[in-house]
Amino acid sequence: MRILWTVNLLPREAALSMRVSAEVLGGWVEAMTKQLSGRTDIQLAIACKVKDGIVFKKEIHQVTYYSLSYSEKKQEASLRAQCKQIIEAYQPDLIQ
Repeated sequence: MRILWTVNLLPREAALSMRVSAEVLGGWVEAMTKQLSGRTDIQLAIACKVKDGIVFKKEIHQVTYYSLSYSEKKQEASLRAQCKQIIEAYQPDLIQ
């Protein structure tokens, strides 16, 4: 099963990989990511809210991370377009 999460932070694994500061929030995201990524019947992708202009797709420890660029000035249509691109690229069975 292909699962796509959307989260409002940059998880620690992705932050370390990109050499940026990790947020000290979302411990449950880290714990659940570790649990799910160890399963052979699940493929996990996480769309991470990041500062506007940051764009990435990275695979780290069997998890695919996508950027979801955000700013207060960005139009809702732009966020929808990003979400659509991620969904089309990843083809999830479940979105959370």
